[in-house]
Amino acid sequence: MRVLRLPVIPMPSNRLFRDKGTANDIWAALCEARADGSDPAHQSGARYPLLVMVRCSEGEVEGKVYSLLKTYGWQEPQVKRLKMVAQPFHSDDAMMQACYEGVVQRDGGIVVYSDPLEDD
Repeated sequence: MRVLRLPVIPMPSNRLFRDKGTANDIWAALCEARADGSDPAHQSGARYPLLVMVRCSEGEVEGKVYSLLKTYGWQEPQVKRLKMVAQPFHSDDAMMQACYEGVVQRDGGIVVYSDPLEDD
């Protein structure tokens, strides 16, 4: 497994104190997508299982997941399972915890499981 490190973007102070409502919910999506070849660690065209975490309202989840995956070199994404992440979040799995920290710090995190899937 590999955690993609997304760039750190400073948070404006007006975001710190806003009313976050349901847009502050954190969602975990188990996905599949094809690598576009932009990252040499992933075979171009191969389908990989991914865990994606995003912060948004329920109606925005799939769009935000697709956008994040496209930004980081993944094509033809498919969301297989979707679940709201319980707060406060804690996992003994370092990859899961790192993915969650990506959401907290940057509104998105991706875990790429190392072995590509077999095509049907």
